[in-house]
Amino acid sequence: MTAGLALTIRYLAGGRFELSEATPVSAGGLLGIGLATAAGSGVAPLFLGGQVFQSAIIQFWLPVFGDIKFVTSTIFDIGVYIVVVGLVLDVLRSLGAEVDEHIEERGSEPAEYEEPEDMPAETISGGKA
Repeated sequence: MTAGLALTIRYLAGGRFELSEATPVSAGGLLGIGLATAAGSGVAPLFLGGQVFQSAIIQFWLPVFGDIKFVTSTIFDIGVYIVVVGLVLDVLRSLGAEVDEHIEERGSEPAEYEEPEDMPAETISGGKA
């Protein structure tokens, strides 16, 4: 969720182009990879004689870190994390694209105020013209 919030803030600060530079991968690709990772971690124990979503603890030793206990359910969590980041990217790119297109059409100039045609000039200026 933190990465999704960081991408949202990056989009708000720089717009669509800044977000594209920060994340060159496609949102659909992230969604697919995350879903495949989460589903694969749930189904993998079936091939090893276990039950769906059964987790195991793997213990090993690394030179700098020492004894490590890794729980295989972490792989499912990583897949869900990737899905959330992909979904946030997809939402920002699809919903935010319309806003950016309107800004690009208008250009960098601020919008000019136009007086309504059906209202007399005295009413708009607050007094007589």
